[in-house]
Amino acid sequence: MEQSPEHAYINYTRAQQSQLDLESVSRMAISDEESYTSLSTGSEDVHPYDEIRLEMRNETVFDVEICDTDASLRCNLHGHYKIVLTDTSLVLMDNNLDYAAYSWPLYTIRRFGVQNETLSLDVGRRAPCGEGLFNFKAQHPRSIYDRLNERCNPK
Repeated sequence: MEQSPEHAYINYTRAQQSQLDLESVSRMAISDEESYTSLSTGSEDVHPYDEIRLEMRNETVFDVEICDTDASLRCNLHGHYKIVLTDTSLVLMDNNLDYAAYSWPLYTIRRFGVQNETLSLDVGRRAPCGEGLFNFKAQHPRSIYDRLNERCNPK
């Protein structure tokens, strides 16, 4: 049975909560040696892990610091991370890009915006972490907003 990339990312996120490395998680998410067509290239089969690495080469990695909110505290998120934007998800990686702390499929993001040096992300109840507001301090939050807007509202 073929699984859509969105399902792989949801499984990927849940597995990452136990802080497994990315390759182990990719093997768990793709249990039957299934492959996925990358939305970013459209021509080759890649695993979710490879898509994140591909996006990192495309300058969609941003340094952020989590601001305390009810949602971030519930998810035990605090400190510094990197946001990686893929064509289907916003992935919160640890600073060394060793593992994903959380991943939000783009369809779960209800609203997002920028105020001062903070990017706000409002996710719905279909998000793996449940609904809530997440705030990220960044040097250039408008750049993150613009890239996220491009992916959520393609022309």
